[in-house]
Amino acid sequence: MVSAQKKYLIIDDSMVMRMIIKKEFKVKQPDWQILEAASGDLALSLLETEKVDFISVDYNMPGISGIEFLSKQAECFPNARCVMLTANIQSSSSLEANKYNARFIEKPVTDSTIEQMLSYFNE
Repeated sequence: MVSAQKKYLIIDDSMVMRMIIKKEFKVKQPDWQILEAASGDLALSLLETEKVDFISVDYNMPGISGIEFLSKQAECFPNARCVMLTANIQSSSSLEANKYNARFIEKPVTDSTIEQMLSYFNE
């Protein structure tokens, strides 16, 4: 039996950052479907129609923050594994992400960053 294709949602207000993450991720997981949202609000709307397995979310975005997204996601879509992928390296940000079972990973996006995310996603 062939397993269903995995879906990964990138949430970042920077189109360039979404492109970098997507490019790096496709090298490691070419068979995964990658969805994108430019804000937490758009991501929540997308999740009403799409079931995703994995999510990475930036901390600082217009509209709802990454933490606000995680709190809403935890209520409505608790099965997706989440990573807060951010340049905001304050310990309080990490603690907030952990409160919602999200792994905290620092930008910049590198091969190592993608490996950390995949390691968590595949636990």
